[in-house]
Amino acid sequence: VKTRAVELAKAMEGEDGVAGAVNAFYKHFPGKKAKEEPKPAPAHHSGIFSIRQCFGHGLV
Repeated sequence: VKTRAVELAKAMEGEDGVAGAVNAFYKHFPGKKAKEEPKPAPAHHSGIFSIRQCFGHGLV
């Protein structure tokens, strides 16, 4: 087990965790913003204390 741990440590010596994290972030980051933002649908108000609106299901 110790031999494997030493081998793993030697293999990891040259790695740069910060550079890897930045690359992973930009891999999932959208390149350009859409020209037009999608417009939210008008909310259906069934009452001031609607339980559906409380949970984000205001549209029927």
